Amino acid sequence: MILAVPVDAELFNTPNHNLVKIAIQTPDQKIILITPKPTDVIVKADGTKRLLTKAVMSHQVWSESLNVELRLVLDVKPNATSQRTNFANLVSLCEPIKVLVLPKAVKRGI
Repeated sequence: MILAVPVDAELFNTPNHNLVKIAIQTPDQKIILITPKPTDVIVKADGTKRLLTKAVMSHQVWSESLNVELRLVLDVKPNATSQRTNFANLVSLCEPIKVLVLPKAVKRGI
């Protein structure tokens, strides 16, 4: 299953927008970091930045509904891995947004 959640955010007081990531926390407490493309950040005339992107998540065995939390974070010590188990070295830029994922039932006999 693949799901894309649109993200539209304004970034204030973030001098280095390359450190901004989208953190997706699944019910099994795994944290997946998504790095937006540089073209997804639009610098406005007043110097503020706007992030327009999609948070894409996928899982092969989702069979029941679950809540996934999305939040913007600042990765102060970028790590090579995109999956973590805690928020160490991440500064949360907003409150988490809960997204209810409702997968379709598996079709049998196809």
